Amino acid sequence: MNFPQKDYKPAGAVRLVPKAALGEHRPLIRMDKVPAISKGGKGGLLTAQEVPTEILDLTKPPAIKYGRGRFLGKGGFAKCYEVIPDKGDTALACKIVHKNMLVKEHHREKMAQEIMIHRTLNHPNVVAFHSYFDDDFFVYIVLELCEKKSLMELSKRRRTITEPEARYFLRQICEAVRYLHEEKKIIHRDLKLGNIFISSSMDLKVGDFGLATQLDRDGLRKRTMCGTPNYIAPEVLSKTGHGFEVDIWSVGCILYTLLIGRPPFETESLKETYRKIKAGDFAIPKSNLSPQAKKLIQRLLQVDPLRRPTAREILMDDFIMKCFIPDSLPVSSLTMAPRFPSAAAPARAVSSRRPLQERPNAAEIVSVKPISSETAIFRKAKENIRMDVDDSCCSDSTGDSGAMPMVDLLKSLRTQMFSTLTGIRSATSVPPNDDESEDPSLSPMLFIIKWVDYSDKYGFGYQLSDDSIGVTFNDQTKMILHPDGSNLTYFTKEGVESYHNLKQHPDWMEKKIKLISYFEKYMTENLLRAATPALANTSCIPRIPNMYTWFRTSRSVVMTLTNGTLQINNFKTHRKIVLCPAMGAISIIERGQAMRTYKLAHITGNGCTAVMKLDLEYAFEKLEAICKANESTFSATPANPIEKSGAVGIGTAAGKLEMQV
Repeated sequence: MNFPQKDYKPAGAVRLVPKAALGEHRPLIRMDKVPAISKGGKGGLLTAQEVPTEILDLTKPPAIKYGRGRFLGKGGFAKCYEVIPDKGDTALACKIVHKNMLVKEHHREKMAQEIMIHRTLNHPNVVAFHSYFDDDFFVYIVLELCEKKSLMELSKRRRTITEPEARYFLRQICEAVRYLHEEKKIIHRDLKLGNIFISSSMDLKVGDFGLATQLDRDGLRKRTMCGTPNYIAPEVLSKTGHGFEVDIWSVGCILYTLLIGRPPFETESLKETYRKIKAGDFAIPKSNLSPQAKKLIQRLLQVDPLRRPTAREILMDDFIMKCFIPDSLPVSSLTMAPRFPSAAAPARAVSSRRPLQERPNAAEIVSVKPISSETAIFRKAKENIRMDVDDSCCSDSTGDSGAMPMVDLLKSLRTQMFSTLTGIRSATSVPPNDDESEDPSLSPMLFIIKWVDYSDKYGFGYQLSDDSIGVTFNDQTKMILHPDGSNLTYFTKEGVESYHNLKQHPDWMEKKIKLISYFEKYMTENLLRAATPALANTSCIPRIPNMYTWFRTSRSVVMTLTNGTLQINNFKTHRKIVLCPAMGAISIIERGQAMRTYKLAHITGNGCTAVMKLDLEYAFEKLEAICKANESTFSATPANPIEKSGAVGIGTAAGKLEMQV
């Protein structure tokens, strides 16, 4: 049942949290006007139509009006939307809970406790709490918006990360945990990849305090059974009482998962997982992890909680103190492992890695000396390198990226799409329920927003959603101009990478520098470049997916990036389809509308529109063409499918421009 907009009457005063201290039992949320309505979607989650498009906070003058924006995701009881206040242009996140989900007293108390704890926190590595209020139907919690999703999505895309990245993240997690434990006496009790969010500047923010508790005296032990199975500590399972140490155990699980690619105790059976947790039964597989990383993981995952280090002690561990940590990370590291200057590890020649292994051995640390002229990013990187790093931290120990080669990424996508199409329940003219299908957390970090085909003379150019510009030249070399508009990556026909600058580069590259500048000018004349923040001082080199292959048909252009992303742009409807094998998702961009993302596995059970089914069938047909054309010839220069009967083929019409609108 949907309520008309006029029915929403925001409360004039806060009614959520009593002035009593934590732990006092009394009614926490006024429920006298909660309507008796049917639950929307699975699990009773509210539907988008039930949430007002304008949300009013009247708790204190002047009133704040929030405009509801894009859907961000959902949890057990809540949905989250982007909101923008009328007195400001900074987008925020709003967690919205329908009061019919809070009928039970323990649910109300749990929510009130979450608010009471979170509103007291103020730390750069904790999601900022802005406000909370309610109306007759909903409870609203306004929070800092973390644009880059969470470590969960990063882990799915990357599988594993490098040790320098792990140290960068671990230090921030431990700073937040130290603050919670030492200054606030708070146990989070649900630290996991999905509850550690990533800001637009690649800083980590601990969030979701739904299971958090505050100790009113030192030494107090809690006995509540709570947490997430793969991260839960043995003392929680044994119900012997737990304290701050459970968060340290979770930090150990997080570090292990980021470096190894799976949780340390994960099995097919929950019973077996719990048995392994209680026994501390985990193994660090043979890998190129550093001794410091292995030792710290073993310290964190001690069955005896008293033998685990504190957050402060982790920050003093050799893994943090004696090994290289980048001072920042590029946004591209959400998709691909960055490279670190040679001072961070033994120098190597410029990598000869082929595009088929776009994200191979994790850091791909390279020497900058062979490059003809250093760019500012390299110079700054070398300046920021700590010179007291322990060699044993860096001796080929940056971690295995675990990345799939391109051939496997395409095969994985083909398998997922085949499973979806053969198992799909039905195709209807009505979009599936958002609660059951849409999943914005799986949306692609990078996709193609513009392309131009000059293949009759020069090559194929495109612009990615991060404002980087790429060109695949007719001689099968490639170039990417980074979002800063200055630094660039060059790929030889064989796939060897090198790094340069628009103003400082070898003489033989001059013609291609002029061409990529021409492509950039041509595309940006048709759409102003979005504001790009100044490049942060960084100690690593961003790596951006490049064009693996592309071709045109009579109705669309088909493009694949070297991270496995397949994108199809329809000439007539301007409808864009983006398929990501790592996330198992399809994203649809209609002209003039926001992107909508769906998990392929959920489409199988929930069904989809007839239009989406046709999209999937068409995309599968083109993916099959790519796979077959390259079955016996996967190389640094993939074969393009050849046009037959107007099916597929490389376009030849110079100057054909298409952009996302």
